[in-house]
Amino acid sequence: LVADRGSVWAVGGRAVRLDAAGLLHRVPVPIQVADAAVSDGALLVGGAEGLLRYDAALDRFRLEVALPGIQRVRSGTDGPWVISRGAVFQVVDGQARPFLRTGVALDLAPSTDGVWVGSTDGLERVRLEPGFVGEVQDVLGDLDANIAVPAVALADDGGCWFATEAGAVGRVFAGGSVVQIPLSSADPARPIRIV
Repeated sequence: LVADRGSVWAVGGRAVRLDAAGLLHRVPVPIQVADAAVSDGALLVGGAEGLLRYDAALDRFRLEVALPGIQRVRSGTDGPWVISRGAVFQVVDGQARPFLRTGVALDLAPSTDGVWVGSTDGLERVRLEPGFVGEVQDVLGDLDANIAVPAVALADDGGCWFATEAGAVGRVFAGGSVVQIPLSSADPARPIRIV
């Protein structure tokens, strides 16, 4: 499910939009969808074939960028962000701009001054401040012990929520302090999303 200004999209073999008045609108999706997001007022879907944007005037999806193997799609202030084959890209004007990484990206959460990235090596952050654009920070250092972080979400203060493969949920506050709480299960399930 993807929220869209008072309505919601359910995305699968079709994209179905339910608006606030209770009206349904169905649109066929020409690819197998791995993830979806609303960016710049339009529904974006990503999958093995690339990133597609719903064009309301034509009532169909059109190719936004032919970037194969898209696993995650997230809305950002200057355009959507995607993970494709473990690498992080920002999509601007139909072009995919790659960013450096130290681990294989699993999830991402864009903010105004950076992108939080859950990777196979832990929690990272791609900086977007002038003078530091593209610099990758190892946010937790030894605190994550290079354990995969498969799920991240933006916190209200610009910080980040994260979940580790080892079964901990944590938060990085805007000021840099970190709180991690291990889950009580002896064999925790691998997290796939933080909402």
